Amino acid sequence: MNSSKNKVKFLARAYFFLLPWSRPKRLWALAALLLLLFLSFQYLISHWQAALGPLASGEELQLLDAHFGIREKEIIPLLEHLGPSYRQAQSYLYISLDLIYPLAYGLFFSAWLLFLLQNSFPRYLGSLYQGCFFPFLISITDLLENISFILLLWRYPRLPAWLWSLASFFNQAKWIGVNLLLIFLLLGYIARWMNRVEVAEFKAMQKRFGSKNYNHYTKKQDQDV
Repeated sequence: MNSSKNKVKFLARAYFFLLPWSRPKRLWALAALLLLLFLSFQYLISHWQAALGPLASGEELQLLDAHFGIREKEIIPLLEHLGPSYRQAQSYLYISLDLIYPLAYGLFFSAWLLFLLQNSFPRYLGSLYQGCFFPFLISITDLLENISFILLLWRYPRLPAWLWSLASFFNQAKWIGVNLLLIFLLLGYIARWMNRVEVAEFKAMQKRFGSKNYNHYTKKQDQDV
């Protein structure tokens, strides 16, 4: 009982923390922050590509998490090509910017999903709001992936099999989650368009009766259906 109550309290606090970030102006501010981080990554990658040149196979230098699945035959040549100094530099990247980035996009996409839920299924928000925390699960797998990559960079060339397995698992889990998130966002906009009339009526009634009568109105509508 206590664990379930604590879970409800935690989700409620998380929801009320996330709620202000689902406003359009704050969503745009988070989007600007993500763009800044993305451009920083691209600058560092282009700098490394220019300094190190292509791999022996002719392929361009990429970050470890650009791959889907971590395979020794693909990653070992990359780690060898980086050399000690750039392996250290890339590990610092995962410790710094790539620890901030998952937290930033987790907040942004969770707030975006909440925005879509508010504007697609406002009557059922109390039942569906937990789905908006899905991006934070992706963020957790991304952070664990980064930790495994840091260990790969630090421990090279002595890399145990379990480390390869962990890095590959977290990498694939992250990319599967990202693809599911894109599908959820697409479905959210489809639902928003399909329910636009009902949502407009609901918001008009909510504004008319006030927030105190919000629960009464939703219960009455459910009984009529």
